[in-house]
Amino acid sequence: METQHQEQTIGEAPGSPDPKKALEQVLTLLKTKDDTQRFVGLALLRAMLDKNTNLQKDTDVLARCWNAIHPIFLNRLFRARSSTAEENGEAKSMFELAVAVVHAFVVLLPQEKMRILLPEAMSERVKQSWVKRIESMAAGYPQSPPDTRLQIVQTLYTFTCTIEGACLFVEVQDWAQLLNQAPQERLIREIFANTYHILGKAGAQGASIPAMIVLRSLDRNLDILVHAFENAATPEVFFALVTGILVTLPPECHPTSITWVKGITEQMHQSIVLRRPGPAGKTLREAVVLLAAALLRVYPTKFPSLLFNPPVHQDNPGEPKPLSYLFIKLILVDIRATIPSLLELLHSPDYWITSSRLAASYDIMSCFIGFLVQSLEEYNNEESLEHDTQNTQRSSLLPPDLLLQLRVDISQAMSLTVEYLRDRYDASVGGAAGLHPLGRAEPPMGTGTPAAIAWETSEGMTRDPLTLSQVRAFALWIRDDEGEALRQEAAGIMDVLLSIFGTEDNSELAYPIAIALEGICATSEGLHAFLSENGWDILTMDLRRIVSPRKNALADQHGMQIVRVLLGILDSDEIGPTKGNWMPTLEIIASMDIADLSHAEFMLALLDLGYELLAKAPPGLRRRYEKEAESVLLKAKGLFDRADGGDMKEKIREVMVALTTVVPLP
Repeated sequence: METQHQEQTIGEAPGSPDPKKALEQVLTLLKTKDDTQRFVGLALLRAMLDKNTNLQKDTDVLARCWNAIHPIFLNRLFRARSSTAEENGEAKSMFELAVAVVHAFVVLLPQEKMRILLPEAMSERVKQSWVKRIESMAAGYPQSPPDTRLQIVQTLYTFTCTIEGACLFVEVQDWAQLLNQAPQERLIREIFANTYHILGKAGAQGASIPAMIVLRSLDRNLDILVHAFENAATPEVFFALVTGILVTLPPECHPTSITWVKGITEQMHQSIVLRRPGPAGKTLREAVVLLAAALLRVYPTKFPSLLFNPPVHQDNPGEPKPLSYLFIKLILVDIRATIPSLLELLHSPDYWITSSRLAASYDIMSCFIGFLVQSLEEYNNEESLEHDTQNTQRSSLLPPDLLLQLRVDISQAMSLTVEYLRDRYDASVGGAAGLHPLGRAEPPMGTGTPAAIAWETSEGMTRDPLTLSQVRAFALWIRDDEGEALRQEAAGIMDVLLSIFGTEDNSELAYPIAIALEGICATSEGLHAFLSENGWDILTMDLRRIVSPRKNALADQHGMQIVRVLLGILDSDEIGPTKGNWMPTLEIIASMDIADLSHAEFMLALLDLGYELLAKAPPGLRRRYEKEAESVLLKAKGLFDRADGGDMKEKIREVMVALTTVVPLP
């Protein structure tokens, strides 16, 4: 009775003439050791936080109030609901009061003052207290009344806007009760997304983030979400959520387990055959494309077989077409429908949305082409088939009629891509799509800059992610398909490819362009276009940069691709003997450092190029470069002496012997 009277008396305090005295009374109650008194003080504090506008604006006083709340008492309130054997009104009230008080502080404190609740240098004890409180809020969400549920999600979302809060969230072991409500509650999805976005952003800025904890947390939570969104009415919401997380987090935070990937892939396959009409169907298809591209980047070796090798779709017995076929058809339809009008959107706000989707489509095409080539190699290898008859994970080919149809469709899409690259390049340097090179305005003498009038984005063609995705897919197809007509058409953009290859910021584009050149130069038109655009000098300039003391595996791969293109030029019957301006390539080969045998394969390719240059050179030209030729032979002998036994040493010996037939002995 005394406690009730005390509560009523102090309850009038917020409206009394002396709010400071009322506040001190509340703080005194909070600091007592009696839980009943603390509970009354907490209830009164909540009322004051809701009604007292002066208190709401004074962060110093808010800090005093928060520090007056005993953390162990607050923890007991949060645990009250789970600690009781049966649900009862008292436990419910205690939990709801704890949520309401924390929510009030979260709402009132500005973002920069949130460290009052979540200190930057948080002790392990404080951290674990918050982890348990967050777990209690997540577990109590489904059974709470609407007001409390709103307070819970608002509190949790505000926490995830800070790096300290995001680090707490990944420590929580059980999000199931909350995440199971994600399909219906947008704010829950934003809590989940914001947690990993904040951590990914912090990592990108150089901050230290608990990568292993993030990885395990994401693995657990994605598995929960896959089951929560199973048969959901809006799977595109889930697909967009996962895509955003994967592209934000650094590679070390990506889950290594693909159990959840299998589940989400099944949902993607179901969405492929779900013929939803109108804008909703377009949104769903776009979400599938963007997620597929993100998963292929994160799991380049594991995901292709899941995406491109699914079971046959049996909903329509009369048309049992594989889902991989339907998916690629969807991608190709989008490319062919969008590319012809894309240049018109170049300065539109919609361009980056459209180009991002198309870039994802081209990335998927690149992976599909690689997967298709690998599948063909497996099926053409009879010995592999004999050993793998029981291997259910082995890639399977599409039926021949569907493969032929896809080949036609892909070639048409790549033909449109060639046209787009031509128009985009002309617009960027001359201001008009389709403008002949001779009609372009010349830049100021010696500046090396493009024409002043141009139709281009601020980032430029070479920095546009769509350009890289287009060139990569186009290069793989033009090399592996052997379609004569498309290769001849591609010869018409030789100046475009070599111009991009020769730019300073070509680090990502140069390698796929070199792959494309290998296919294009297999035709007479491509060969002559390559030589007329000074292709040999442009490629060897890049080769000179690669042949340096600081090489890596990627540089070796790039260099070997350049060598393959140059060897293809030399092997052509239409070219005749080695040209004089090609012979300085011997100087590049002679300058290589043979100390590191991890680059032996690249060195062998360079020696092979040196032999072909000398073998096809006229005697007079060979004598003029006699010293360079001797240096190449000495490099071959030195590499042979350093190499261990095995196939590599034998290959080096063969090239060395061949070189002795074209290099005069001193």
